[in-house]
Amino acid sequence: MISTNYARLYAVLTLLFIFLFPTTNFGQNEEIPVTTESQEASSYFMEGRYKYENIQYASAAALFDEAILTDQNFAMAYLYRARCGGGYNIVQKNMQKAESLIDRVSDGEKYLILFQKALLEADHIAQKENAMKLMELFPNDKRMHYNVGLYYDFINDPATALMHYFKALNIDEKYAAAYNKIGYDFIDLGFMQSAGEAFKKYIALIPDSPNPYDSYAELLLKLGKYQESIEQYQLANQKDRLFTQALAGVGHNYVFLADFEKAREYYHRQHEEATRTNEKLEALLWIAVSYIHEGNVDEALHTLKLRQTFAENAGLLPDIIDTQNLLGILSTETGKYTDAEKYFNDSEKLIEKSDLEKPVKDSYIVQFHINKCLLLVKSNKLELAKHTMAICDKNVVKRNNLAEIKRMNLVLGLFNLYSSKPKEALNYFNNADTENPYTWYYIAEAYNKLGYTENAEAFKDRIKYWNQNSFDFALVRNKME
Repeated sequence: MISTNYARLYAVLTLLFIFLFPTTNFGQNEEIPVTTESQEASSYFMEGRYKYENIQYASAAALFDEAILTDQNFAMAYLYRARCGGGYNIVQKNMQKAESLIDRVSDGEKYLILFQKALLEADHIAQKENAMKLMELFPNDKRMHYNVGLYYDFINDPATALMHYFKALNIDEKYAAAYNKIGYDFIDLGFMQSAGEAFKKYIALIPDSPNPYDSYAELLLKLGKYQESIEQYQLANQKDRLFTQALAGVGHNYVFLADFEKAREYYHRQHEEATRTNEKLEALLWIAVSYIHEGNVDEALHTLKLRQTFAENAGLLPDIIDTQNLLGILSTETGKYTDAEKYFNDSEKLIEKSDLEKPVKDSYIVQFHINKCLLLVKSNKLELAKHTMAICDKNVVKRNNLAEIKRMNLVLGLFNLYSSKPKEALNYFNNADTENPYTWYYIAEAYNKLGYTENAEAFKDRIKYWNQNSFDFALVRNKME
């Protein structure tokens, strides 16, 4: 049975969307077309798309590869193959191929390709433009609403995203993938019971697929129901042995149970059993994060260096740069400032010499400058930090990238905190990533300096009961003790 709150919220969102986006729209196509001359390729694609939408990326990737082999001019197959990941090189190769075929496909497919391109480039303005074009052309396509929902999730607007996912369900009440996104958006909005009901509906619709159990397991983890969460993650992996991200989920539970050796057993299994390179890299990151939680910085640094070597052997330059940055940030947080400077400078050299796509390269350049500002602040070189941040902040404002703006605000907040200006620091922290435990920790520090101990304890309690593993969370979790 659907709870009263869930039913009430469903009704409100449904009525809002019926009012804003009526389903009757004569003269317009119902769904975005899929252009291919091969029925066999189309069959592979349709099965792959179903698995992709339900987060079975490894299985979906194999099906899209078959579709591409059957029809080498199948733009949508290349697009979805890129969406399945597998490392930067694979994503770029398939996206470039999809873009090269853009003049051979329908307008709907064209805008979907441009939408994904904007997502990969973190260009939320272009992403919204293409999302709105899709809405105009295909108001009655459930997948269009699914993709528009992804855009609103990308800009951290779960309430608007929810309306689009509910609209998708208005069109097709058995569209299982929408329930998955609804569950996660309810979590973001704090409706945990409603999230559980959404995930249970997701399980009921496709009981033989792994991701519904994985999603429900993640909710149980957030609620601190570790053993129940472990059981659901294990069930997800049993449903599809290629669904190795569930092994990481088991590992996360053991991290919160403070059984770090057991956690690493599962992260190592993920690394060994995963078929996608990016997932193997992810497993190495989780191993490093487990050492940070445990307070073993040297092993964390060693594991990150192993991750860097793995990325180098795979020829994945963005992952090499990302790992250099992680090494720099961890060194900064643990007072190894000379090492941190070297890691950041090495990443800058890699960026400058690279032939990465311009939007990617520009993004990494901004990341480098923000990280150097962080290092200067943390190492208490405040005068130099002030000058460097002024230049960096101008570039960030000019680029108008939401993630960069939030990261810059975090560093500006830290600068003011370290400069004994906690009130000004709070203003910046409140415009940083306010869903990040790292930000919460320093908000608490600012409140403590202002003498607002109750406010500080409230934020520290949020960290204490966060139950969502991440590199940033590991950095501040031990500071709480």
